[in-house]
Amino acid sequence: MTPFILICVAMLVAAVALVVLPLVRNVPAAAKVEPVAPNATVAPAAMILALPIAASVLYATLSKFPWDNPFGRRTFSLVPFLLV
Repeated sequence: MTPFILICVAMLVAAVALVVLPLVRNVPAAAKVEPVAPNATVAPAAMILALPIAASVLYATLSKFPWDNPFGRRTFSLVPFLLV
């Protein structure tokens, strides 16, 4: 279970980086007389909070794992499917 969680965390960090980095990047001015656009601060902060929370809620609601009683889950074997 630990490698799965580490992979999920790595993918979550990558998703947050792909969303947040364009928001905090400086946009160069088209002409010398135009000011440089300011960095966004609220949108990246909202995305940093919203993406992990949404991913956690979706995973908890859509997964079939019995979170209340992990030891009471039914065992499932792939052996009958592999012998076909």
